[in-house]
Amino acid sequence: MKKNLPKIPILKPAQFDDFIFMGWKAPNSDFYESFHIERIENYKSNLQLPLLPHRRSIFFFIFLTKGQAIRSKGLTNYVIEANQFFFLPANQITSLEYVSEDAEGFYCHFMPEIFNQPTIKIDLEKEFPFLQLTAEPLLKTEESERFMQILEILFDENSKNQQSRFDLMPIYLLTLFSRTKTSNTISKSSS
Repeated sequence: MKKNLPKIPILKPAQFDDFIFMGWKAPNSDFYESFHIERIENYKSNLQLPLLPHRRSIFFFIFLTKGQAIRSKGLTNYVIEANQFFFLPANQITSLEYVSEDAEGFYCHFMPEIFNQPTIKIDLEKEFPFLQLTAEPLLKTEESERFMQILEILFDENSKNQQSRFDLMPIYLLTLFSRTKTSNTISKSSS
């Protein structure tokens, strides 16, 4: 006899608040469905942990500057620590087990379609292997200050909530990803 197992939901950004937070609505811009960046310290106290397995319709990454988090990719849990990125491609199963009280850094999600601009011709997954479905999701950096500068620019531009500023997001993300590709080492911190 076949058991009815619960389906793992595929969430669009508009569905995140109800699934991830305890009745709290995250502040967001007009571009939230396509791109969003926020400080982890602004979100963490509203998370409903542990976060059940789910898929997201968008790519996302976390960069911690302080503290620790435990997040899964597929069936593997990863301990994310300071100066580490955690990248997850769209439609990958994930969950969130833990975020330390002192955690700081950034969460960012984006649709790959934001790179469909006449001046940008790129295959994200080919150019940046860490965005591939089978890639190791953790990357450690020794240059956290450089990455923080780019992330702060992304955060500032996003908070302006203007279309002309939004058009810069893919360029800043490509800068971040290019820098990540050339200056990071894969981190094998799974648990």
